[in-house]
Amino acid sequence: MSSFFDFGSINIGGISLPPNYGGVLLVIGGSWVLNKYLGAQVMSARKQHHVEYPIMYHPTNMDFNNVQRGHMNYVESVPFFLANLTISGLIAPRFATFAGVAYLFGRLMYFKGYAKNGPNGRKFGAILSALSEVSLLVLTITAGVKHLKSK
Repeated sequence: MSSFFDFGSINIGGISLPPNYGGVLLVIGGSWVLNKYLGAQVMSARKQHHVEYPIMYHPTNMDFNNVQRGHMNYVESVPFFLANLTISGLIAPRFATFAGVAYLFGRLMYFKGYAKNGPNGRKFGAILSALSEVSLLVLTITAGVKHLKSK
């Protein structure tokens, strides 16, 4: 009897996912977990600094604003990261997984640094996540060029 969840081979709409693509899928799940964690930090900061909804940024409380900005910067960048991770993972799943984990770690460090020290605290996380993003973008562009050249 076959299992309802058969993960031996994944085929979506005629696209077979390469071996080791499971790591890419785990990073995609990790991006959701990180978003929820960062959102919870904003909720905690709202309570601590008495910032009520629908106020996105406080006019004078930079401690709250730093936490909020750290989360919003993640929200602004994650769609592009996920698109590049998904595509680049099709041609280099192990590398994409590694770059994806580095991106998530970088984004966590970006958030923590920003929340604690303001804009000057985000440098390490910004550099690490940017390097990861650029490497995934290069793989995505490479995949696009190779596909256009194929017959």
